[in-house]
Amino acid sequence: MVFLTPVSAQSEPARCGIDDNFGPVVATATVGVAAHEGGTASGLLTSSRQIGASLGLAALGTVAQHRSGASVSPQALADGYGLGLTVSGALLVAAVLVAVAVLRRPAAAPLESGTVR
Repeated sequence: MVFLTPVSAQSEPARCGIDDNFGPVVATATVGVAAHEGGTASGLLTSSRQIGASLGLAALGTVAQHRSGASVSPQALADGYGLGLTVSGALLVAAVLVAVAVLRRPAAAPLESGTVR
């Protein structure tokens, strides 16, 4: 029961962020790439995602261990994991704000007179 409340509640935003953004990130990273460079772009995207996940997991694991300390009680571990997942959720929100501010939207085509959109 100790796990369900603090840990699973904070892991839900991280899971939603990963699920909701996987497809759009791949599409954004590979749009406009020449057909003969598609494999290179895909490989670069995959490599950067794996390296980022490794570094992120190491950082969040360090945050969790710092909170739980030397104690191995279920409550201390749940507190540590809860903090790590809360930090993960905060980083997700920050990344969404950066993406909204930085990514360009395609310009809409001008309407011809008499057409309805």
